[in-house]
Amino acid sequence: MVSALTREGREPKAADGWLLRLAADWAGDIPLAERDEDWIRTVEMLLAAFVRVEHDQEFRTATEDGELPGDETRERTPRLTAAQLPTYEAAELLLALRRTAYPSSRRLEEGPAHPCLPLIQTVLAVLFQGDVQRTHPAVRHTAVFRRDLDEVALDHPEAFFGPVLARAVLDVAAADARAGVPLVERTAALVRQVGKADPQLRDRLLAAHLQQLPPDATAGSQEADTWWEKATELLPALLAHRPTPEGARLVDYLHRHCPPEAAAHLHAQLADACGPVPGPKELADYDPSSSGLPPRAWVRVWDWSPVLPAPVLTAWEPVLSLLRRAKSSGPADPRTAEPFVQIMSSLPPAVDETQAAAIAAEHGPAAAADALAAAPDAGDWRYLTVLRALIQNDPVAWTTAPAEITARLTQPRLRAFYLDVVSGQVAKRDTFPGNALAEAATVAFAVCRDTGPTANEPPATDPDDDQPSTAHLAEQAMLMLVLFALGTRTDLGDSLPAVLDHLYALTAPLTSPPASPPDDTPPGTIPADFVGTDPAARALHCLFEHAQHQHGAPGDGLPTRLLKQLTTITEATGTQPRTAAALGPYLPLLYQRARDWLVDHRSVLLHLPADGTPSAASAWLRWGLSHFPLLVELDRAELLTRLRTSTPREAAFQVALALLDDPHFLGDPTALLTELAAADGGAAAVSRLLELLAHRAARAAAALAAAVVELWRAALAADLPEGALAGAGTFALASIDDTLWLDLTLASARHTPALRDTDHIAERSTHHPDKPAAAQLTAVLVAHPSTDPWRDATVRQHARTLLAAIGQRPPDPQLAQPTQELRNALITAGDIDAHAL
Repeated sequence: MVSALTREGREPKAADGWLLRLAADWAGDIPLAERDEDWIRTVEMLLAAFVRVEHDQEFRTATEDGELPGDETRERTPRLTAAQLPTYEAAELLLALRRTAYPSSRRLEEGPAHPCLPLIQTVLAVLFQGDVQRTHPAVRHTAVFRRDLDEVALDHPEAFFGPVLARAVLDVAAADARAGVPLVERTAALVRQVGKADPQLRDRLLAAHLQQLPPDATAGSQEADTWWEKATELLPALLAHRPTPEGARLVDYLHRHCPPEAAAHLHAQLADACGPVPGPKELADYDPSSSGLPPRAWVRVWDWSPVLPAPVLTAWEPVLSLLRRAKSSGPADPRTAEPFVQIMSSLPPAVDETQAAAIAAEHGPAAAADALAAAPDAGDWRYLTVLRALIQNDPVAWTTAPAEITARLTQPRLRAFYLDVVSGQVAKRDTFPGNALAEAATVAFAVCRDTGPTANEPPATDPDDDQPSTAHLAEQAMLMLVLFALGTRTDLGDSLPAVLDHLYALTAPLTSPPASPPDDTPPGTIPADFVGTDPAARALHCLFEHAQHQHGAPGDGLPTRLLKQLTTITEATGTQPRTAAALGPYLPLLYQRARDWLVDHRSVLLHLPADGTPSAASAWLRWGLSHFPLLVELDRAELLTRLRTSTPREAAFQVALALLDDPHFLGDPTALLTELAAADGGAAAVSRLLELLAHRAARAAAALAAAVVELWRAALAADLPEGALAGAGTFALASIDDTLWLDLTLASARHTPALRDTDHIAERSTHHPDKPAAAQLTAVLVAHPSTDPWRDATVRQHARTLLAAIGQRPPDPQLAQPTQELRNALITAGDIDAHAL
């Protein structure tokens, strides 16, 4: 869903923002220990989409032309705003990604580096690169990045998102430094990615990093020497432009802490960077009162002069004296950025966030609701932002008495705003205490019923502001609150029959084929926003939750009324993408509570089309919870075909879970893997499956080790094509006996040298200098480099460490040949010093 929503080139819809907020909330709620590569990629897609929408092409064109946006652009502004992830959510995601680099149970502390730290570094650098490339050069340095980066924080709002991304890159680099990562290594992604977009910004970020973490007292250390070398290399690039606060602080630090024996050389470097000093004739020809602006080179030295040492300024003193005649106060301190004044695009609401928060703090949320309702512009869209800020700052207080607050908000649009925001808090801890959830669901149902249905329409908009309508907001809030209430066995009391009737009415569009698919939806695809926002699908999910949690005992069947409606839906639109998306996640419930009915409709609901056309079974594999018996009900040939063509998070994920529970669940595992690899795409499918098995085993207890080893051995015993065992490299993260792991990984590397996670394999091998298999395995990795230079460099470094550790051990005849293989591999890879190890 996230990949479809964030696809580049897709025209944003007003309903996208709601789905993106759900995805962002999901990502933020994932425990630190469970944030894997898939989580990082999902966060990357969400943030990349946010950056693209923020830099909409029409706005950039208007800026480049020097004109204000036209009417068409202004009309699109509200829709684009509603369609994107809110800025505060994007900042929270960015903070979560930064904390994941060095996860810790305590917010202000850093733990050990995440296994995917290089990926996080690259993702941050690529996001920042994309933001920079989309920022017009005319305003890039003068407005967007005018702020002092030391004053930017991930949890504080900024006028532009670019500096926040820069701060994230710098924060991770600083954490790398504290963890002992060498300077060149921790800045590699920054230099590589940001340098492509803007070398000047790259140099500024490097200066910021260097001045933030100057060398410690061990002045003779190699890392300190590297720091001084990189810092002085920046001088020509920094002084070629007007000073930035970060660059000025770096220059100031250099000349103040430079060793006496190196001062003369530093002064010469600074003088060369300032450029040639004007001669007497140039000075005589310039008159501040009549010659206009001074030459740009003079102004540049003038701006830098407060942080330049006196020996450098001596030659420029005539120029500086001449410029002081025009500005007697002298140049500003370049180590501090000039204040940036943000001009608001519109007037604030009559009751803004600060005023409402003060009233709520003193008199409670109900009093703040009275103030908002009494405002002359109470129906304005800006109050959604006000309410969102109030509720997120104190969600418990604003969800304790939803009926009272809704009654105080007399304006219908305000009620819809409030319910829309509180529905997003329903899954958070401590919200809706006591009977508040039932109260909120009942109130939302009443507001939705009074406002009017929108079931047969896409997300509606008001013609005057192009924002989601009051009716749409109220209905979406009602469906969310009712879904959680029914799913948590919350008693809706006397309102339940009317709520159920309303939900059945909302599912009516699923009982007849749609007239035509949406214009922007390719034939045969499930609309990415369907499951999240379509009232018919969400109403059906509410009915499923009621049947599962509030209708009879777990062994009882489904309500007759629901089965009758499902029969009508399946027969009328069972092969339609929207019905497939709606039914798929609940196939396990149908298997448990209405198996005979499900088997009767197997041809529609359990079919996996070979061409990838959506079906209910496809939707379950993509979005549903694992259910092993249901997996067996699928056609084996169709399942294997889907494994060869789907992403890991679809069929392969479900199969991996089943095999970890019982390696023989789908028959003999060797035969299964051989059959899977026998057709086009089979080798990649086996590799994906092994990688998923390894990821799951890495997060689980050692109890899964036996199943993992059995499946791994089955893969080695199968007649698989080269490349099929690439995913076995990820078993380096699993809790498997080291001797057994070395033997199996060596066998896998000899079959498929291009293993995944070669850096982790090499690192784990370094701990076993007494094992011949460790040297042999590492030699294979060095001899077969990947397409990732950084990963290959890491492998070679671990190989040197292993070779040195072997050399420190007593001579062992069994290690002689493997050691020579490893040494030869390093020398062949260009590490000629390996002969001495």
